Amino acid sequence: MLWSLLFSLACGGGSPKVPSRSVPTEPTVDLAQPELEEPVFMELAGLFVVGPMQLPVPLMEAEIGMSEARVKAAHAVVASSEMPRTENEVAGRQIYGGSLAGYHDIRFTFIVEAGRLTAIDLSMPAQAAMPVLQDHWGEPDTSGVDDQGRPRARWSSADGIASLVEVEGRAIIKFTAPASP
Repeated sequence: MLWSLLFSLACGGGSPKVPSRSVPTEPTVDLAQPELEEPVFMELAGLFVVGPMQLPVPLMEAEIGMSEARVKAAHAVVASSEMPRTENEVAGRQIYGGSLAGYHDIRFTFIVEAGRLTAIDLSMPAQAAMPVLQDHWGEPDTSGVDDQGRPRARWSSADGIASLVEVEGRAIIKFTAPASP
């Protein structure tokens, strides 16, 4: 009997019932509405020509296959003087890059292999890229996602091929020679 009395007291059976009160506490999770991503407004007038896919206007003098000496001269002309220019060797390729003069947040890269220009990369905010390219070149020949789930698109013309891939908020557009017939 003593055991049952002790058990009853330990479990609250022998004490008078006290109504429980809830006490407000600070939330452990931020309940505020997430901020909407601001649209990207960029001045892109004159960067691309309406019609079939071709190089951006400031890079039109460049030609896939041109000599490294001509690439260096083009690099000096199209790179912004306000931002650093790069000249590096990576995996046997010469890389010449910088910010595109006259365009905020747009970078370019000339890729030279065996003394010849083999590709030109253009980098811009991903939000701006697809709408601008579709407005200028039309719908891509192919589009979808790559094996890592990144958006991709491809345009082609007699002037070459432009392949777009989105990487970490940037659109990388690679311009290469047209496919061989």
